[in-house]
Amino acid sequence: MTNNNDENESKIIRHTITQLLSRREHGFQELLQKLSAKGFLKDDVFPVLSQFKDAELQCDTRFADMHLRSAISKGQGYKRIQETLRQLGVAEEYTQAVLQESEIDWFDLALQVKQKKFGSQIASDPKVILKQQRFLLYRGFSLEQVKHALTTEGES
Repeated sequence: MTNNNDENESKIIRHTITQLLSRREHGFQELLQKLSAKGFLKDDVFPVLSQFKDAELQCDTRFADMHLRSAISKGQGYKRIQETLRQLGVAEEYTQAVLQESEIDWFDLALQVKQKKFGSQIASDPKVILKQQRFLLYRGFSLEQVKHALTTEGES
């Protein structure tokens, strides 16, 4: 009887994972957390989730790549993306691989984000400069990228 309950539990877990992955990519750790929150035991979830990973139905590299593209479209910088992926439980090796493979010009992205929020004029008021600097640093751009964005005149 216990074996039948294990099979049913495994089917429910498999179905839940399939539903979650059909909506969007998920990281391995993120799926573990979501399934635990639904009341499944990690000891029951881990083997099923490992099967999905082995079959490449779940892939942290794909998840990291999807997150990278989404974050870039939101105007987030390298550091913020890196930290978010770390918090989502994506291994550093996957994060670094995806970030290095991307051909993003982070200096240009910082400039675009600055121009979208504050316009293309170079600010001269120290309070405005500080506000722009804080905004870009919060978005995850390096100090060098922020300096570039704040000192490069954009097209009007």
